[in-house]
Amino acid sequence: MFGRARRRATAHATECVRSLIATYQHQHGLPAGFWYDRYVLGFMGFMIGFHATFTSGEKLSEFDKGHVLHDVFSAVSNMNGIALVGEYKRLAFADPKDEAFEMGADHAAAIAFTGMGKTSPETKLYYDRACEVAEAMGEEKTPSTLMAIMFHNLFDRTVQERLYTD
Repeated sequence: MFGRARRRATAHATECVRSLIATYQHQHGLPAGFWYDRYVLGFMGFMIGFHATFTSGEKLSEFDKGHVLHDVFSAVSNMNGIALVGEYKRLAFADPKDEAFEMGADHAAAIAFTGMGKTSPETKLYYDRACEVAEAMGEEKTPSTLMAIMFHNLFDRTVQERLYTD
């Protein structure tokens, strides 16, 4: 009924993003500044929007999408979702575009669309690299395997380079 699509979208996006964060956190921990990093905000913001839209069938209003973004950021970060969404929006509408934010969103898109079995000229390089790694590991090139490899290659490595300094 009222708000049902938004609640379902929020629950699904929270579950999907939480599993990504849990995987990363288990392997590396979350460094200081993780949630306010421009790359992380672009990546996670895209993932939240992607999963919310996928779940709702694009039935969400812009108002509801904003609430989903807030609710998911709050749930997965255990931080102030309003502040995170404010920073996300600032970066999303920045002129000129913020390179790190855009790269995060682009990497998330490459992973999400690979999961759907879709590639584009922009994502083909990432996809091809993931296929090479899967082949070298003797793994089947299933969407889930390729997504996991791409997550490691794109998200893990980028966050390591950006947020971990010796």
